[in-house]
Amino acid sequence: MTGNILLNGKKKRLEYGGVDKPATSSDPFMEMPTAQIKATLVEKYKRSKYAKRARERIQEISKIEGLEVEIPSGSQASWWKQLKTLTKRSFVNMCRDAGYYWARIVIYILVSICVGTVFYDLGYGNTAILARGILMMTSGFFRLLPDLPKLFWRYPISYISFSSWALQAAYKNDFIGLEFDPLLPGEKKLTGEEIITKYFGVPVEPSKWWDLSIVVLILVCYRFIFFLILKVKERASPLFQEIYAKKTLQHLDKRPSFRKIPSVSISSKRHQPLHSLSSQEGLNSPLH
Repeated sequence: MTGNILLNGKKKRLEYGGVDKPATSSDPFMEMPTAQIKATLVEKYKRSKYAKRARERIQEISKIEGLEVEIPSGSQASWWKQLKTLTKRSFVNMCRDAGYYWARIVIYILVSICVGTVFYDLGYGNTAILARGILMMTSGFFRLLPDLPKLFWRYPISYISFSSWALQAAYKNDFIGLEFDPLLPGEKKLTGEEIITKYFGVPVEPSKWWDLSIVVLILVCYRFIFFLILKVKERASPLFQEIYAKKTLQHLDKRPSFRKIPSVSISSKRHQPLHSLSSQEGLNSPLH
């Protein structure tokens, strides 16, 4: 049999022993499956000089004594680098958030300007004492420490509140070393130490730096407690979820709609044996 094939724009006649065959490529790999090609390449590599060199190199490396391969575990960065990177990332995120960062900075600047202009040039008169007590009370304390109820509010709240220590440090920083005019003319001047002790009930000792250190320590403790709460929540959350799931299943089992109904064997109508109409009516079939 013969066949025609189009080559260079002309039909060519092909004969293959009486059988028509299409023109095929000269590359024998074109007709081989992919798996067979891969297996052939692997076998050729195993018998090649490159595989021999690789095996020799592996044997040389394995004979070296004291060679240990370290498997990296965890982060390779130092603690300081991690802290610096995370702080920088947090700062960049806050800078990009105008409502969270820049708006607050503008508000704080405006509040500082307002308070600074209201309490500008207080002087050292007797009225300056009250003006400085009002300035301190704007920070949130409207009751002197000695006047606080001893139960709960003074012990232990006033000792674990950073506002209490910050207020004492502010009093000491603003009054110690100054002298003020007395209420009545002719009397001796009032020292800052007497004012914070008698008027505000704040002891002179310890120093303001000690109070500031306690403020920093309290803030660090708050952060540490918050970290512990997150860790406890992370570990206890699966347990609570499991308990909640069991309680939910028990509650659902009590509902009638979720109770298991015993299966009743009912034969299907599709598989019932066929009976003649006469036998169903109690009559004999005329065919029998």
